[in-house]
Order: sequence, then structure tokens, then C-alpha cells
Amino acid sequence: MAKIITIAQQKGGATKTTTSMNLAGALIEAGYLVRVADMNNEQRSAAKWAKRGNEFQNVVISISDKQPRKDITAVTSGLDFLIIDTPPELMTPALKAALLSDLIIIPCPPSPLDLEAAEETVDLAETTGKPFRLLASNVRSGTSIGKQLPETLSRLGKVFNTTVHQKVSIVEAAMVGKWIGSYDPNSEAHIEYQKLAKEVIEIWR
Repeated sequence: MAKIITIAQQKGGATKTTTSMNLAGALIEAGYLVRVADMNNEQRSAAKWAKRGNEFQNVVISISDKQPRKDITAVTSGLDFLIIDTPPELMTPALKAALLSDLIIIPCPPSPLDLEAAEETVDLAETTGKPFRLLASNVRSGTSIGKQLPETLSRLGKVFNTTVHQKVSIVEAAMVGKWIGSYDPNSEAHIEYQKLAKEVIEIWR
């Protein structure tokens, strides 16, 4: 049975779609059958990412925020993982996705606003009773705030050992519809997402 992973964060620009697409790429690279469900009905960020290239055209699907359970049931047969990319607010769609998930991943860049939003998202996760992990993301290398972020997040809940650092290549990959592993193989960013995927896989082993 497919494991359903919801990527949620209350604030926009918190790397939800970036995390969804690159985690999917890393899991596919590891040999798993994965789909990304775009539940952001307004922006359709994941769907737009897929349209810019070829490698995600059969990976990203759009699902309704009205009857997500029905849509998810229809697409999970045979999958190992379904990753749900949610809208940037803790409204009904994000709550529905959280309730349907086996794991909630909360990405958080190192800024006060993102940390406040992460706290609100943790509250949502705890309300649903679903397991969650926080991810330090978009961290600038060598900065004190970046180094402190995993420890700061650990006060809110479990944190991935992997930290995803800010890289221009990650943005460039998105612009051409690729994940970092195919755009810049063996790069630091590629290795970080491989490590993140390994941590995700280990949760169910």
C-alpha cells in the first residue's frame, strides 16, 4: 500500500513544492514508484514545474481539494509513495491532506516568519494525530542562523538529520522542469535530497 506524505507549511515560499519535487525525484532514483499530487488548486506549482520539462509529466497529477480521498484512492494503486503538495495556508485542503497522510513533512527556511508558520503547522499536525517531521530547508551555508535552525526546530518536534542548503542550481532545475539529481548530478544538493529520501524510507523499515 502506498505511503502518503503531505508537504505542509502555513507560509508561502517555504519550499513546499521544491521539497515535493526533489524528494519525489530522489525516491524515484532509489527505485520506487512515486506520484506527486498537486493539491494547490490556485497556483498549481507542481503541475507548472512538470510542464516545463519531460521527466515529471507522468509523475505529477492534480487532485481536487473537494474530494481528495476519492482522487487519492483512484491513483495510489501500485504506488510506493504519493507526495501531496498543499496550498500555502492551513485551510481545509491542507487539513484534508494531513488527515489522509501517513507522514507530514514541514519544511522550514531560517526566518522568523517561517518559524512562526512552522509552529502553526506543527499544531495542525498534532491536531490530526499524524506523525510529522520538520525539515531545515533553504539554509545558506556558513550562517549562524542556518547552523542553529535544526536545534531551533527540534523544540517543535522531530527533525530530519538532513539539512537542505540554498543552491542556485535547485532554482535552475525547477525552471527547466527537472529535479536536482538530473540537472546537477552528484552535486551537494543532489546528495542532500538522496539523504532525505533515505531518511523517509527508513521511517517504514
